[in-house]
Amino acid sequence: MANYDPRFATEAKVVGNDYASDGDLGFKNEVKGVFESYSSKGINLAYDFNGILGSQLERQNFCDAITESFQNDSITTDSRMKAEPFYDNYTERFDQLLNNSLTTIAQEAVMQGYSPIVAYTPFFLKKQWVSCIFKDVLMTEVPNSPVFNLPFERRYIKDQDGNRYEIPDVFYDNETMAKLNAAATGLSFKEDLEIDLPMKNVDVLVEKYFPGIVVNDRSNELTQDLRITEVYFATAKKWVPCDITADATTHTWLPKQLTDGAEEPEFDSLMGKVNFEDGTVSVVAENEKITKIKMAGKLANRWNERSLDVERKVDQIQKMMPESGPRFNTAITVEEASDAMALQKIDLIADNVDMMGRSLAEFEDHEIRSFLDNSYDRQVQARNSGVFGYQNSMVVTGRYDAMPYTGFTGLVSDWLTQTREYFERVIEELKHKLKTTEAVIVCVCNPTLVRYLGAGTGGVDWVFDSNTTISGIKIAYQFGIVTSAQDRIHLITSEYVSADTGYHMYLIPTTNELITYKHYKYNMVIDRGYRNPTHSLVPNVMATHRTLTFEVLPVQGRLTIDGRDLFSPATLAREGVGSQSFGNLQP
Repeated sequence: MANYDPRFATEAKVVGNDYASDGDLGFKNEVKGVFESYSSKGINLAYDFNGILGSQLERQNFCDAITESFQNDSITTDSRMKAEPFYDNYTERFDQLLNNSLTTIAQEAVMQGYSPIVAYTPFFLKKQWVSCIFKDVLMTEVPNSPVFNLPFERRYIKDQDGNRYEIPDVFYDNETMAKLNAAATGLSFKEDLEIDLPMKNVDVLVEKYFPGIVVNDRSNELTQDLRITEVYFATAKKWVPCDITADATTHTWLPKQLTDGAEEPEFDSLMGKVNFEDGTVSVVAENEKITKIKMAGKLANRWNERSLDVERKVDQIQKMMPESGPRFNTAITVEEASDAMALQKIDLIADNVDMMGRSLAEFEDHEIRSFLDNSYDRQVQARNSGVFGYQNSMVVTGRYDAMPYTGFTGLVSDWLTQTREYFERVIEELKHKLKTTEAVIVCVCNPTLVRYLGAGTGGVDWVFDSNTTISGIKIAYQFGIVTSAQDRIHLITSEYVSADTGYHMYLIPTTNELITYKHYKYNMVIDRGYRNPTHSLVPNVMATHRTLTFEVLPVQGRLTIDGRDLFSPATLAREGVGSQSFGNLQP
């Protein structure tokens, strides 16, 4: 049999329906349009791009041409996107990423003396940016330097002993709040101090009954909240609660008859006077049946001698991009390039660069997903091993069984409406972990789980669906907004998330006081200056990027959906014995 030469093969004709589609057609047309636009000015981007890199003005004009298509996309024109944090600057973040990458390329071209394939880089960087799904989960930010300082603001209440209590956590601790409130006001009366009667002005002073008081301190003035809270009847050997205050004008104790509550009750009343300025008190029992009292109250703090401080502290978290990220190399021989052009009308270099950009986007998605999964597993393991209790854990775990319980007599669709309730319960618990409303709630899940959210009230307001294109690129995920009673939740669907792991939920704070997870993307580079590690004697194209994911407060939650079986539950009540009806599940 003669040797087969594909160059002389005849294309086979197949009669049938052609459903072929190109999700990147608009993107390819944009690349072609930009090249043709510069060609009309006498500039060949494939060979003259170094001149554009060398001029700051020309480089900015080129960046504007690349980002122009964003201006007409739903990512920037949809009113719902403009109202969502981190989406209102979608184009600006990509513009910074593009500038970082072009600056790196220009520096390498000068230092190493070669001409990289810079004409393709901006376009495929754009494709990588749009295609990356999880950059929208963690709301990717773009620094202008590989080394950056992240301000991490904290606010404290500080007492006079120098102890700091972090805001807002301290506001949820009743015991600490009571302690700080006492420290910020006048000194309180000694708790449960039993005072023998009679009390006389001449020998009873404030310093005897208020702990920590300084004799002759000018703040030793009583306030109007001084009161007698309990009295002791010696005859009945019984403490009786009461609430007796001094008249604001006469400063005498308001008359009140007291009884011990016995079958044959004893009666008594108290008399006396309060000198608020001198801090002296007199109390006498009229019938001397009351022999002891308990009091409560505070000293005046009008001289501002007892207070708390508020303090703002900024910690600098310094991070550095990895020295290098994942690298792709492709060796291209002259024969491969010419055959691809002759047989398939394909620019093999451009096609390989396209695949590199797509692969880097997939690697970045995998990096973020793996980081979040590992973080969740570590937190769950620590919680289960008793390192900290459930309430102190940074993760929230929930579960809902889509299979109705034994004896349930309603429709399965009615049962599934409760999924939304448990979804929102996990959200509320997540918010409690940070004790803040200044955060974006992001949920990512497998598309098959969306129906369980739609079963409840509200449903999903889809902004991007499976047919949406951004800058000519058909995106591989859906984006919608779930509105609950108090929250707007970003919902992102991805086939990369297993349906078995349920809904993955993250809190992304919009304030510098809190940091949960951060993802930073610095640059992407494609060039021909590196040799292929295996085939070093033929032309080579290399692509790489630098990204960084880290955590500070690893708050995330998951709600798994069990019972997603394909068979109707045998436990549900049915009409008659042995009924084979799978549609009517009512009794």
